[in-house]
Amino acid sequence: MAGCGMQGGEMVPRETAKETVMETADAESAVKEYGIFNYDYTGYQDECVGWGEYESFVGQDYDRDGMVDRVYKEYREDADANFYRIEFGNGDVIAMDCGVSGTAFLDIKSADINGDGNIEIVLSFLYGASTDMRGAGGMAVYEKQGDGYKKAVLPFREKDADCSQSVSVRYQTVRDGLIQVSVEDGWYETVLPIPTVQWDSLAYDRYYGDAVEDCVVWDNYLLEMDGDTQLVCKVHLFDKWSDCGLFAVLGYKDGRYVIDRWMRTNEEFSEEPVGEDSCWGLTDYLLCSRIMETGGQLVSVGLWLGSGTYGSEEEFVPGMGVYEENFRGEYYLRVVDREGHILSERSLAQDFDVGSNMNFPGAFELVERDYNKDACPDFTIGAAASSSMNVYALYTLWEDGTIGLLCRDIPNDSPGEFSVELESGTGTSFSVHVWNNAIGEEEQMFYEWDASQNCYKNL
Repeated sequence: MAGCGMQGGEMVPRETAKETVMETADAESAVKEYGIFNYDYTGYQDECVGWGEYESFVGQDYDRDGMVDRVYKEYREDADANFYRIEFGNGDVIAMDCGVSGTAFLDIKSADINGDGNIEIVLSFLYGASTDMRGAGGMAVYEKQGDGYKKAVLPFREKDADCSQSVSVRYQTVRDGLIQVSVEDGWYETVLPIPTVQWDSLAYDRYYGDAVEDCVVWDNYLLEMDGDTQLVCKVHLFDKWSDCGLFAVLGYKDGRYVIDRWMRTNEEFSEEPVGEDSCWGLTDYLLCSRIMETGGQLVSVGLWLGSGTYGSEEEFVPGMGVYEENFRGEYYLRVVDREGHILSERSLAQDFDVGSNMNFPGAFELVERDYNKDACPDFTIGAAASSSMNVYALYTLWEDGTIGLLCRDIPNDSPGEFSVELESGTGTSFSVHVWNNAIGEEEQMFYEWDASQNCYKNL
């Protein structure tokens, strides 16, 4: 009978299952107030009315046969662990052979994830009350075989004591701020940039310069694509201050589960599909900086990637301005004094035609010079305009620590150089050299300082 379940030997409609549970939940342990954990509770989860999460277990139909399925939890004091049993309305039973911590939340998913036409049961143990829930976890997949369920072998390293699954990850420093991550058993590797704050303050070069760690599968979700359902398992990278993770998409081949592909993410709590070759996202990433003096004080002028992506040449669409490594997105300049106070910021999107899609191959030196002789440092930043030419903006650092634009759209035959010293002319002027395809010759363009307008003008 669809929409019914077994209760006390009689068929019980699913829609009345909650009321039935409320009427029968008269045990002292069931009405005890538990808060967020029913740590030492033994009994059916849907009867533990003193626990705030009990309703999520009421009237469930995990195997989708129209009958109510129930979860029984046994707390064993000698092991200080909980053991779970799934009792299906049709008489089937899944009895877990490993105990889990009382601080773990049980989550149950069900779908046909191996294409056999039967519903698989996915049990997950989440540690949402932890200071970092991505540092622990457990999971098990049960397949319907014959008259019962059998625990499947997953392509991870399993710890029998608590059902945790993990992968071995090797970390190796490529250079400052860049680490190669390799999944040793998964035939996968990627290179990702580390934000400057994490690299400098959290000693990533020391902890992850050359290290191997077992990274736990801390969560999972079901991915629906092209009519198929796949189980996606989340693996966290680095420490709790990192937002980087890998998603293992499971496939099923030759009667066993395999890792079909890996996906990268900077949003580990998301369940939105991300591509296998998705670039790493970057937020407030310091690309390069230089100490300059203005107004009698030393300040740091940094070029920051406010929001963008990092990827290799193969991961970007081929074309002009694509390099072996690519840091692409919306950039801004930030001036900071010696005490760490931000004096000013300026977006580069307003100064370049590419706007919020600027791309650099990595850190470079900001070349400083005082072109207009006002005792304030000036510097250029350039972007690719063609295969043989960059276009530059000329900035100045005023005495109060603010950034000013002295000139934009300055062409120069210096591809691959992103901050250059402009050729000085007489007084406060400068010039650049540009190849003119129309006449087949190099031309020299001159710029003069207009003190009344505080800017340079092309003659």
